[in-house]
Amino acid sequence: MLVREARTESIARPLEINEAEKMVKVAIDCVLEQVQKTKDMLNNVALDEANLEAKIEKRKLELERSQKRLQTLQSVRPAFMDEYEKIEEQLQKQYSIYLEKFRNLTYMEQLLDDHRRTEQEMFEVKQLRNAQQDCISSSSWPYDRKCLNTLCQSSTLLVVEPVLSDWQFTDNPGSVTPLG
Repeated sequence: MLVREARTESIARPLEINEAEKMVKVAIDCVLEQVQKTKDMLNNVALDEANLEAKIEKRKLELERSQKRLQTLQSVRPAFMDEYEKIEEQLQKQYSIYLEKFRNLTYMEQLLDDHRRTEQEMFEVKQLRNAQQDCISSSSWPYDRKCLNTLCQSSTLLVVEPVLSDWQFTDNPGSVTPLG
């Protein structure tokens, strides 16, 4: 709407040549200025492109040099490599010795635990046997509850040979009966 009104107003007014000339010159100057800016931008782009091309070329050369250096380093065997391989071999031997000793130690510890367990069981059996013998050899043993409890409580009741001829031991481990 505003554009129509402005156009209508401009058409309705009489044209002055001086003013039209000034407007055309201003428009031409603006266009020339924009053309110059565009040319400058194109020149800058060309310079930037040239700079980038130079940088790319420089990086390619650096890459080629680095790859050649890498190939050279990979092909050359370091001076310490022989020593490193000897030490690595010694380490491997030491590790295998360590493993063998560790397995032996574990086995020996297991044997020691088994032996201690067996000794403990033998000690307990010996104590029980001594307690049973003490109870049987005492004169009041059939009447002594403590002795009977000692004889009957054991899950591994031992077969006791008769000390007195008037007592009979049966197949049932918990029973002892007098003869007669």
